[in-house]
Amino acid sequence: MKKYLEKPRNILKSIFNNSTGTDTVKETVNSLRALPKNPSVRRAFADSLVRKRNLPSAAKAYDNAAKLYLKSNLILQAIVSKSLEWRIARPSQQVCQSFYKVLHKKGKADTPLNTFFYNMSWDELSAMLRGFVRARIPAGVSVKKFGDSDAALYFIVSGILRETVYHPVEGSDVPYRKSKANLGANDIFGDAFPFQEGAVSQSDVETISRVEMVKIPKLRVIELCERYPNIEGLLGNLYQPRIEDLQKRASRLIRTTDRHRLPTKANIGIMRDDTDKWPLVLNGITRDISVNGTCVVLGVNDSMASPAKVIGSQAKITFSLPTAPVRPYISGKVVWSERIVTKGEKTVALGLRFDEFPEPDRGHLEAYCYSGEAEA
Repeated sequence: MKKYLEKPRNILKSIFNNSTGTDTVKETVNSLRALPKNPSVRRAFADSLVRKRNLPSAAKAYDNAAKLYLKSNLILQAIVSKSLEWRIARPSQQVCQSFYKVLHKKGKADTPLNTFFYNMSWDELSAMLRGFVRARIPAGVSVKKFGDSDAALYFIVSGILRETVYHPVEGSDVPYRKSKANLGANDIFGDAFPFQEGAVSQSDVETISRVEMVKIPKLRVIELCERYPNIEGLLGNLYQPRIEDLQKRASRLIRTTDRHRLPTKANIGIMRDDTDKWPLVLNGITRDISVNGTCVVLGVNDSMASPAKVIGSQAKITFSLPTAPVRPYISGKVVWSERIVTKGEKTVALGLRFDEFPEPDRGHLEAYCYSGEAEA
């Protein structure tokens, strides 16, 4: 019984990863026998028929896949399957209208993407389909990069991508903070909307698995909205959840950044190579503190003549934290040093990486990093 249950999962895995062979008709026929009502298997079968130049059978298979996708309420996948069918056999207006009616009968406007397509007229939907540029991309490929000007609207048909968004941070030594998220089937991304002249990409997007997607260049999106004003309203609704998600991610980053930058007094004891000597004891103020380490800006009176010599040295650091009843005492290592100028005076900044340290010290430090308190 276990083997019977594992077989469909393995078949689906091979289809989505393209690891075994959706390359031959024979293999996809075997997949169909195991999963006859799975739309993705039916779609893979149609693709294999196209590769074998059996176009009439492929068109029929794409049609069957579209019907199965609609039963599963996967409107984007159904539309892509129908568009592939219609590339093989040009449809009549009657056939197009029939599909449009079935889409509204079988599909449900229960997600932002489904609502986007569901609320279009046939003229609007057909114009959107004509703008689709379909692509299949292997894993590990960059789809777009931060700063790119080639804006487009991307619809993910299948597969997984990793999006890294660069959020600008004001008043920080680092101009951007990064947030990462995985994108999958029925997600959208891209900088095609809202319309802004000169806008460039604010993210990197890379494929994690094999991905199929369709995109519409920004200029084509603008043309569609000018001709069909309803599409612009639908795009606004489609993008709204994404815009809200990006705002939440930026807000979390900014809050975390602010809290980690809270200043607090620190005392550092740096071990010397000569064990007969007392540790070098220094005082300073933390900057960019986290549970993994911190930067400490030394007081002017504690500046060192040769700061590079302490790199790699073991150190003990203690903080004055308003969230802790006692001062945490943490071991670590000096991993970098740098001469800096702060408030017009020369001093030294040290970067420390913490060793593992037990509760309750870790709990006190976490509470401090994620609270709004700061030491004056």
